[in-house]
This record gives sequence, structure tokens and C-alpha cells, in this order.
Amino acid sequence: MDLDNIKKSWQEREIKPTISEEKIQRMLDNRGKNALENLMTFEKWGLLVGLLCLPCSFIFDEDFLFFFYLASVICMLIWQTYKYKFLKKINLSKIGILDISIAITKYRKYIFAELILAILWIFIFMGSFLYLKIFKRIFAHLEETSTFNLSITLSIAIGTIFTLALTAYVLYRYIYMQNIKQIEKSIAEIKDFEQDNG
Repeated sequence: MDLDNIKKSWQEREIKPTISEEKIQRMLDNRGKNALENLMTFEKWGLLVGLLCLPCSFIFDEDFLFFFYLASVICMLIWQTYKYKFLKKINLSKIGILDISIAITKYRKYIFAELILAILWIFIFMGSFLYLKIFKRIFAHLEETSTFNLSITLSIAIGTIFTLALTAYVLYRYIYMQNIKQIEKSIAEIKDFEQDNG
């Protein structure tokens, strides 16, 4: 039985229940624990992906791409470690509702900023990659390249960049936002429950 049905039945019977902080924490722990564990799992996977991406920096023969990619992956690993440690500090059964709410709001802001940076990174890195690997050669032989081939290549490049950016957005919504919303929903229900029965 969910919280709405419990509140409704109590209101119909005009019973004023007393509920302890421990019971509230158990309700939050049951509903929000899976979402928090999912977020921590995603952060661990992010660390693993970052570690696997680190050696890929050596495939780039242009200095800019090599250093930009390497610096990006190192920053990503540091950031993933910070986010994982931040989530690990959120103990649903030991800290209060207000502290959990503040931490999740802060984490949501982190993820939003990360999404913006990820999309910017895609545009900068892929734009640089495509320019240095494809368009630099085309522009060097511009008189030999037909306008049609140039426009097709440019369209494919822009389409690729926008597809990657859209994929990043969808993944962030699926991986992070759904779980954050689940925790926020649990917190909101408990706050409503406390107000109705306070």
C-alpha cells in the first residue's frame, strides 16, 4: 500500500497517527535506496569507462586531439570519483530528510552542469576531430573537391555531432534524472505525510 492510500484511509477515519522519525526513515530507505544504489552503480561504471578510455588517447596523432582527449579523460576520472564519494556519504537511514533533500538537490545541479559540459565537449572535440581528420584535407584540395561532395561531408559531420549530443542528453535523462526524481518523489511524499500528520 503506498503513502497516498495510507493518508486517504487515515483521513477518512479521522485518525491522527503518530509516526516516528525511524518509521519515516524506513519508508524513505525502502523507496529511495534502489534509486541511490543505481546512481552509485552508474558512477562506478563511469569510472570503469574512463579507465578504459584512457589508453585511447594514444591513437590520436595530432597534439591538440591527444592532449585535449587525455586531459578530458583525467578530469572525468577525478569528477567521477568525487561524485561517487559524494553519493556514498548519503546514508538514507542515518541522515535526516532535510539533509538528504539538500544533498540530492546539489547532486542534481552537478549532473545538470555535467550534461552541459558533456554536450560542449562533444561539439569541441568532434568538431576538432572532424576538422583535423577530414576537412583540413578537403580544404587543402578545395579546387579538386566538388561542392556536392563538400556539402554531403559537412552535412554528415554536423549530423554526427548533433546525434552524439542528443544521445548524451537521452542517456543522462535515463541514467541520472529518473533515479534522482525517484528519490525526490520519496522525499516529497514523506514531507507531505509529515505535514498532514504533524
